Amino acid sequence: MLESGELDRIYQDTCGIDYEGNVHMYIRKLEKLVKREYRYKGYCMHLDEHIDFEDVRKLGFNVVEVERKIVKLSNDFSGALRTFAYFMASGTHFMIEDIDYLDLYGENPSVIETAYAIYVNVMKLDDEGNVLNAKYAEKRATDYIRSFYDSDFIIEQPLEDWERTLYSPPPLHDSI
Repeated sequence: MLESGELDRIYQDTCGIDYEGNVHMYIRKLEKLVKREYRYKGYCMHLDEHIDFEDVRKLGFNVVEVERKIVKLSNDFSGALRTFAYFMASGTHFMIEDIDYLDLYGENPSVIETAYAIYVNVMKLDDEGNVLNAKYAEKRATDYIRSFYDSDFIIEQPLEDWERTLYSPPPLHDSI
């Protein structure tokens, strides 16, 4: 189809390993199927971790790259997180001032980690990055800590799984 001119270009999901049931095309199969003089019309996309962009280009194919927009967290969110972190780390958060929770930082840091996850997961921002529900996020996080210390304490609206989710940490090395 490329040779006959029926197609101006093709876009192909491409991978670096060939195995049965793979829905992407192994780069070496694509190399055999498309003559070198027509490869400039081929665009490889959704490349897996077993394939290098430059290797694809050396074979004569193009690589579809999505332009990443780098977004900075808003000053409003930064201020909300900083304030929450300060009062949590100082042991003076007004929603749990009757609980001596500072020992958690050394003895049970996963409780603090989960509280921060709840705070961030619950946080809502508008299109401009303005925080819409800081106090609600604080309440959900501090209720979690209170429930850790007080087995009789019932969180009014039980925490949902998505609120407590601990997402993967960032890579060891920055990408910019």
